[in-house]
Amino acid sequence: MIGLSFILQAAWLAVLVGGVYRRYFHPLSRYPGPFLASITNLWRFFDFFAGHHHLTEAELHRKYGPVVRIGPNSLSFSTLADFDAIYGYNRHIEKGDFYSFGRQKASEASIFSARTDTAHKEHRKKVVGPALSTSKVVTYHPVVEKNVANFLGRIARAREQANEDGTVEMSELVHAFTFDTTLEIVFGRTLSAEAYTDTQPAKGLLSSFNKISKFSIGTALLPWLQWIMSHPKIQAAIRKPKFDSGGTMIGIGALVGKTRRAVTSEPGRQEASEDDQASILQNFLRISKDDSRWMDPELMWRECFNLVFAAPGSTAAALTATLYELAAHQEWQERIYHESLMTEKGTSDISPPPLLTAVLKESMRLHVPFPSAFPRDITAGAESAIPSLAGYPLPQGTTVQANTFVLSHSADLWGDDVEEWRPERFLSDPNRQTNEIPKTESPSAEEKFVVFSKGARGCVGKEIAMMLLAEAVAAIIKQWRMEKRGGMKGQSFLEMQYRSCPIAFLTRS
Repeated sequence: MIGLSFILQAAWLAVLVGGVYRRYFHPLSRYPGPFLASITNLWRFFDFFAGHHHLTEAELHRKYGPVVRIGPNSLSFSTLADFDAIYGYNRHIEKGDFYSFGRQKASEASIFSARTDTAHKEHRKKVVGPALSTSKVVTYHPVVEKNVANFLGRIARAREQANEDGTVEMSELVHAFTFDTTLEIVFGRTLSAEAYTDTQPAKGLLSSFNKISKFSIGTALLPWLQWIMSHPKIQAAIRKPKFDSGGTMIGIGALVGKTRRAVTSEPGRQEASEDDQASILQNFLRISKDDSRWMDPELMWRECFNLVFAAPGSTAAALTATLYELAAHQEWQERIYHESLMTEKGTSDISPPPLLTAVLKESMRLHVPFPSAFPRDITAGAESAIPSLAGYPLPQGTTVQANTFVLSHSADLWGDDVEEWRPERFLSDPNRQTNEIPKTESPSAEEKFVVFSKGARGCVGKEIAMMLLAEAVAAIIKQWRMEKRGGMKGQSFLEMQYRSCPIAFLTRS
């Protein structure tokens, strides 16, 4: 009993000494921040799962300034110069243990989780050139058009079942649309002849993806918890297949099985290769084995599934926010409507016209799809890379980050009207007449727009996302007028997850 008492006292003393060191003697003790942040990451863990960590970070920067200590070994930054330094082209600021996902080996990484600059370049070479260059993205446009038509059909059916004013709850419809579109762009028609979310195996799939993104980022805030949760036995329990009452496998397990067969089985690979509809998988398969961009089936599946995991949720958040703001601003609906009538697009032109581009970007600025900061680690050569810390080098291993939500809501960057939705920020001539089409965007606004991040690690699916958003918004506005019927409600985890966005769709006369 005495031995146990001694152990408990020693453990308590170790915790106390560690807390005192972190608070008063740690190299980051000079930087301001909440008291708990200097001692433990637990406060961030609970704040994250409360669904409003982005608001907390913004408030901390308003209170403490451009540099805030948010963890014992972590700093958050809010200036554009610091954002550029962290996420730009400095190869000595790299991804760290946060992206190891517990026990993931380096050989199991994807373009998202590759930690070093060298490893990321190798993944990027294999992914972007073969399948995500502009010339390749253009070939996915028919897939987007087809899925937009299906999306409009779903809205029309929902209107018929709605109350008299045609109000539709859009949050789930939008997520299903972005998921189906992304899945077909990535895997082609190998998984389903119809929209995948209309099939029985997709039952519960979207909510499961939301939970996984929430869980994976949340547990990474506490490395010891991430390590425990990544134990093979716990992972086996989490990944245990689910079946419906008829014995059909459903959810993520079913999707993993179907996508693996599409990539690794000979019949699946042949079907994807011979399909007359372009897909990312098809473009990967066309790379010959003697090409340095060739991927083995396992890596190919990881890169494909990574896109399916990363893209639909954030794209759904962006589209939901855009529709909500347009429903609240009738004059901008009309401007987009007239622009669509005046704009002739060629088959190789996937860039949205200027007014629609401004609307999309301002909606994403105000309602950031990814309001979570993606941390980086300081390695040898980057100790003095961050401008705000001139004269105070950071120790190697320090975690640094800049939240796109914080920068997008910075009055120092965007002005006193930062909380207002004003697409004209992104127009070179905001006073141009309503039905005239501006020719350029505002360079200054473009430099401050960080939603897709920057540098080599910026969003590789940006062009696909913009094409999908633009096609959906333009098609809806051509068919209906929108009016908002209540507020947009949701929570922030890895991406914004909206649970409510009621909009009335009124037939255009």
